[in-house]
This record gives sequence, C-alpha cells and structure tokens, in this order.
Amino acid sequence: PKSESFNYLPRRWSQEDLRLLRGSRLLDRIDNARSFIENDYKLISRAWSNSDFPTLPNFETFDSMLAVVTSRAFAGMGQSCHDKDIAMLPLIDLCNHYRGGDMTKNASYTKDGTKVQLTSCVSLEKGSIIRLTYGAKGNAQLLMNYGFTIPKNLEKDGSSNDVVEIKLKNGCSIIELRTGPKSYSFGCFSRAVEQFHAEDDKEIDLGGPPADFEEFINDCEGDFEDFEMEENDMEEDEEVQEKNDIEAEIVAIRKLESALAQILSKYRLKGSELENLLEDDTTRFQLQKKYAAILIHTELRTIQFYRLSCRRVLEKLKEEEKSDFDWGITLEKDDKARLQQQAAELCEVFIQIRSLQ
Repeated sequence: PKSESFNYLPRRWSQEDLRLLRGSRLLDRIDNARSFIENDYKLISRAWSNSDFPTLPNFETFDSMLAVVTSRAFAGMGQSCHDKDIAMLPLIDLCNHYRGGDMTKNASYTKDGTKVQLTSCVSLEKGSIIRLTYGAKGNAQLLMNYGFTIPKNLEKDGSSNDVVEIKLKNGCSIIELRTGPKSYSFGCFSRAVEQFHAEDDKEIDLGGPPADFEEFINDCEGDFEDFEMEENDMEEDEEVQEKNDIEAEIVAIRKLESALAQILSKYRLKGSELENLLEDDTTRFQLQKKYAAILIHTELRTIQFYRLSCRRVLEKLKEEEKSDFDWGITLEKDDKARLQQQAAELCEVFIQIRSLQ
C-alpha cells in the first residue's frame, strides 16, 4: 500500500486534527506511540550502522511498514494459534470491519493447519462488499490501530464496545467506564465511587487493654448489670452508623459527579461543531475530523451516562423527585431511552448491594 493510505492513523494526523481529540486520554496513547516508533527507529539505525546490511530505509518507509502490520495482521493466525502469534493474510485483509448496531458480517474465516479459508455467510451478489468483524473493539482501539471509528458501536444486549479511560483524581489509578446493562456498569461505577471514599479514610485508634490486667477486670465488674442498656445502645449505634454510611456515600457520589463534570469541560470538540462534523458525509478529505467526532461523541455519551447515574442515586438516597438531565449532546430517541433505563437499573442494584436502604 502507498504510504499516504495510512494517514488516517492518528499518529500521522496534523496538529489541527489532533486538537479535536483534546480531552480524550487517547491523545496520550498517540504521543506514546509516536515516541516508541521514533525510539525504535533510532535503535535500529544505530545497530544497522555497525552491520554490513544495505542502506536502512528512511523513517517514513519504516513507519509505513509498521502500519501495515499493526493495521492488517491477524491475531491467532500464526503457527502456534496463540493470540500473540500474528500473521499477514493477503486479500482477506482487504475486508471491512462490521460490528455494532444493525451491521452484521457476511463472511468469516477459519484456519486449517497452514491454510486459511474465507467463507461467505450468505449468498453474495457480484460487487458486494465483503464484511468481517475484527472483534468487539472500542472506537479508541479502532482509531488507534486501524484509522477509523464507527457510530452505534453497541452489542445486541445494549452494551457498548467503547471503554473510556478517565483519571478522576491526581495520585489515583485510571478508571475504565463502559455503558451497558448493570452487569457491565456496576463495577465501573463502584470503583469510581470508591476513589472518593478512600480520600476520607483515616486510621482509627482502637486502643488496647489496660496495662494492669487486674485494673481491666475491675473495669468489667458492672458489665452484666449494664447489658440491657448496652444492647439498646448498640441498636442506636447501628442506626447512627447506617445514617453515617449513607451520608458518606452521598458525599462520595457528589464528588464523583463534580469530577465527571470537570472532565467533560476539558473536551475541546462539543456543541454545534461536534454535531456538524457528525452529520457531514460529503467531504472525504475531512474523514479524520469525522472519525474524531465519532470518538468524542462516544466518550461524552459514556461520561454523561455515569453523571446521570450519580444523579439518580443521589435522588434516591435523598428521597427527591427525578430531575431533567441535560445530556449536552444529541442522542437518538431509542439510545437515550436505553441509557436512561440502564442508569435506573444501575441505581437500584448499587443501592441494594451497598445496603443503603
């Protein structure tokens, strides 16, 4: 393939196009990829200069050949069939990726020994586009490795293939967020909330027994007489503890909601500019901008889902009426209804599992 055919890979984008990704942690991955490739080329150059090999290809050629492998190689197709054992499959690598929404593949490939066979799943007419699936990959992975993104990257159960990486606080690990049924979102939401519980945790001095054991025995003489009183006190203490637990949860979720709002504010592409790029299907030279818009829309959609979930849990714990939620982006009616239902289910299971009722 010609070198310019890989210009859709974000590591080759102009600074103007990369600015559209501002706010997304994918920018860090792109910068790292550029640095790794440049450092690899320098290392190879030094080793090459001390060898008898012909002249080393220039960096652009090296980068293009690396792009051929990363964007076209098939995992698990090597001799060992291990996922990390990749192989190049000429012609098959020309097939497009179809997954998510209403898109379905019309062909599949299988390996038999040293042979790979491509088989149609349906009757194909002459001129049909052969459609494969590269797997359940998110748009960040698709853009980084293949140079494209797809809208409606959802599975049939309503789960998204997009995993959004965010850093809620300095000094804390990166959290992965994914929308979908509660089985997908509960763990993400709980880990995010826990980061704001951790900052309030303090070591509690439980003390120890008196140094004088006889003194300790004397202190316990009235225990049996006060047992009934202490039992009542314990019940009151449990009620106070439950109330404190709920208050602590409310504080943590409020902090999470605020942190998510702050992350949203760092995105450059939003509003009418985002919507215009999503609707633009006419200019092929703007494909990088279109792919960037799809990625950013999926990330904003995911973060807003967790903000909505925060809002619904807070309303439930504080016994407030449900309020209208501003998504800040355009969503199709069915998609918005799906997200609202998933947020409601996440709210219920979170409160139940955390014993907040």
